[in-house]
Amino acid sequence: MQYLLRMTETAKRGRGRPKGATSTIDMKLSEIVSQVDGDMDAVIQVGRTWLSKRTPVVVTQSPKAQEAQNVNDEPIEFTIS
Repeated sequence: MQYLLRMTETAKRGRGRPKGATSTIDMKLSEIVSQVDGDMDAVIQVGRTWLSKRTPVVVTQSPKAQEAQNVNDEPIEFTIS
């Protein structure tokens, strides 16, 4: 038996979100505040990607690392003879 395989000219559409599509919308902050009735303690869900692009990364040091850094802040003096 001989099987004939045909290639289709249209590519199969992949899974997931189509290229160029986004899952976010633009809103004014004033619109968001009005949606939560001015409650400044309201929880607003934001995407990780959005947050990581707009929030500086703050790295906190352990107390032991801070202590070691403070000890090393003193200048070292030496002479070459």
